Amino acid sequence: MSRAAEGLEMDRTSLYRAIDTLRRKGWVSLTEEGDRRSRSASVTERGHSAMAKVDPEWAEVQTAIIDRFGRAHWKAFVLELQRLIECADAVASSQSSMKGKS
Repeated sequence: MSRAAEGLEMDRTSLYRAIDTLRRKGWVSLTEEGDRRSRSASVTERGHSAMAKVDPEWAEVQTAIIDRFGRAHWKAFVLELQRLIECADAVASSQSSMKGKS
């Protein structure tokens, strides 16, 4: 789950909190691996069923938002978010390398 948090550009604590909510609803199950410090999450049958119900509605809402915002503006927004992520990664990387030198 640490790799998932990193891939989502999210704090691990926030991811664990979100996953716990999904686990309590029965949509996700957690398994410990190896030395108990590593855990994996997987979507349950109940979770797949919930996603199948809301996916078409979410797609409609997302399309409506993008249409209202404007497709060109949306594309620019997504590109700027990606640039922000790259900047944050670069800062984190430089801070990490500076810590290694001290």
